Amino acid sequence: IFIFLTVVFAMIDFARWLFAMNSADEAAREGARVAVVCDIGDTDITARMAPFLLFATGGTTTIAYTPTGCTRATCQGVTVTLAGYTVPRIGWAIPVPMGLPAATTYLSRESLDSLSDTNPRCDPP
Repeated sequence: IFIFLTVVFAMIDFARWLFAMNSADEAAREGARVAVVCDIGDTDITARMAPFLLFATGGTTTIAYTPTGCTRATCQGVTVTLAGYTVPRIGWAIPVPMGLPAATTYLSRESLDSLSDTNPRCDPP
């Protein structure tokens, strides 16, 4: 029975890691979506991503506008990358932190403007 329970708990731990990996992907997608409709460098971009990263720690979030140094009129798109995040001690059967693969999303530009603060996507969550 010990081996059976170990296998069951290992499957549960692995499922939690997959959930954290999917959450990081969703955070990158949400960040890119907010970045293309809000002001360049808006602090609400990372604030909107935070709820998706509840199970991940460490790591860096990079928001890159293409081409580098572009303005609202000249940007072509936004790439959001999350790298170096880990899931602290997964659980019972896997007692070590597990790293998450990098999550990257690119979206082509839209307004890149909060539309004079009337865009609800650009409000803090």
